[in-house]
Amino acid sequence: MKEKVVDRIDFVVEYVTGKRVLHLGCIDHDLFDEKRTKGLWLHHEITKVASKVIGLDILEEPLAQLRKEGFDIRYADVEHLENIAIAETFDVILAGELVEHLFNIGLFLKGVRKFFSVPTRMVITTPNPFSIRRLFNTWRDNENYGRDDHVCWYSKRTLTNLLRMNNLEIEEILFYSSSLKFTGVRPALRKLLYKRSPRFADGLIFLVRLPQTKPLL
Repeated sequence: MKEKVVDRIDFVVEYVTGKRVLHLGCIDHDLFDEKRTKGLWLHHEITKVASKVIGLDILEEPLAQLRKEGFDIRYADVEHLENIAIAETFDVILAGELVEHLFNIGLFLKGVRKFFSVPTRMVITTPNPFSIRRLFNTWRDNENYGRDDHVCWYSKRTLTNLLRMNNLEIEEILFYSSSLKFTGVRPALRKLLYKRSPRFADGLIFLVRLPQTKPLL
């Protein structure tokens, strides 16, 4: 299958339209105020199109305010999802820009299974350590591109290995770029590069499901 590059927010919003969604790490932490001001808070965009949305996050202060505003966001540590009193499954589980923040991703992948049914898909997005911008910043001795609270990087291969070792099946892998909507020389050059080699794009999108039961012969 040919690799392709998409806009992350557009892809997610289209994918969850009309579906029941569990959004993990939905507040965006230190980027929340900036994204909300610019109309780029993904959770809000999802609530406009999905049939049902429950958000989970560990930040208690903004969570309380957002609940007053009508958002169904609940406190949760995603590494201990067994403690969450939600007894339902979802069409889509969204783990957007989350896994690179986790200390114990194995606990997360074990706990999140309780929200899966056979049709459920989990959407995982994460920065690409081999993006052209990160490689350039690393060359300049500036590895911490953008965020200071990441504890790991996942490449296409390592995240594939991790998911398979946790008995999850990968349905599709895409790449995303924040340059697709911008104009100018640099975005244009990046688009040309991504067209030739998507693996230099900003991030990865994995569509994940439970292993499919093989039919009996």
